This record gives sequence, C-alpha cells and structure tokens, in this order.
Amino acid sequence: MKNILDKDSYVGIKDAAKYLGVSSLTVRKWVKCGELKSLTVKNPINKKDMYIIHKNELRFFKDTIFPEIYKKRNVPKKYRKETFWRKLKTLLERIKNAIYL
Repeated sequence: MKNILDKDSYVGIKDAAKYLGVSSLTVRKWVKCGELKSLTVKNPINKKDMYIIHKNELRFFKDTIFPEIYKKRNVPKKYRKETFWRKLKTLLERIKNAIYL
C-alpha cells in the first residue's frame, strides 16, 4: 500500500508558482480562497503552517481552472483603449453642455 503523503507526489508553494508561471503570493491567495486545493502541514523546523499541493491537483488546476481565472483578469488592450476614449468623449460632452448652458 502506497503512502498517501508520498514526498514525490506533492510540491510546495514556490514550485507550484514556478509551474504555473505566477508569483508564490498569487498561489498562496488561490489556496486561501479555495481556488486551489492543498494540504496544510506543520513545518518540522519552525512549526509554522506549510501548504503542499498534490501534483495531480496542480495539473488539473492548470488545465481547467487557471485559464478561466487568467481570462477574467487580463482585459485586452483594445477594450481598455475603447473604455478610455468612451470616458473622455463623455467628459468632453459634459463640459460642452456645461459651457452652453
């Protein structure tokens, strides 16, 4: 029978961040808000909590959930420019109406 907590099947926050191409702080936030499942274990040296993530969970996250999160956070530049020009146009119209009143 294989041990559930096999060292080779789990990675830490830093390794998970490197695998996903994001910062370790981002991975920690995903773990805390429940987007990414992990186990909490006590570090034997300093007795602090340490998150470990199963490699299969990490692969599943990268293939299915990560692309959805990434799409939500990255707004295309074209849309940002359109929003800027739309706001500027509205502001100029307000100024124009205020002058002619």
